[in-house]
Amino acid sequence: MPLSLSEVAVSPPEDPPIPARMEAMAGHPNAKHSIGILVPFFGRLPEMFPLWLQSCGRNPDIDWLILTDDRTPHDYPPNVRVEYTTFEAVREQIASHLCLPIRLDAGWGLCAFRPAYGDIFADRFAGYDWWGYCDLDVVFGSLRTFLTPAVLEAHEKILWLGGA
Repeated sequence: MPLSLSEVAVSPPEDPPIPARMEAMAGHPNAKHSIGILVPFFGRLPEMFPLWLQSCGRNPDIDWLILTDDRTPHDYPPNVRVEYTTFEAVREQIASHLCLPIRLDAGWGLCAFRPAYGDIFADRFAGYDWWGYCDLDVVFGSLRTFLTPAVLEAHEKILWLGGA
């Protein structure tokens, strides 16, 4: 359930694009277990956002894509991309994909659609074996300590309501 980051707007020029990073990982033990994580967040990013970014950077073989309208400059690690968009555009993408009129008045309402993010944002997950989502109030440790190839191969779903 892959993630294509073709519309990503921010990354330092020296960072290789994610498809190039994935090619470079070809011999890595996690190469066939690529993970893309989507983070929609609208409004001002939280004060602890730099700490969150550091924790993502310490998981260099997992990629994050942030959908946001906050253009505050930050020091983004190579595995974190930002796509500047609006809440209204994301709401419209969800409604269009589901062929349903939906009413969302605030960003937190997007949580109701999380289980469908893999389908709704399939274009952004192109090339990934696994997709996920998260919030910005989580500081990550070493995710690959837990998301090992053996765990990923044994389960179709992991974490929330999954088998591992």
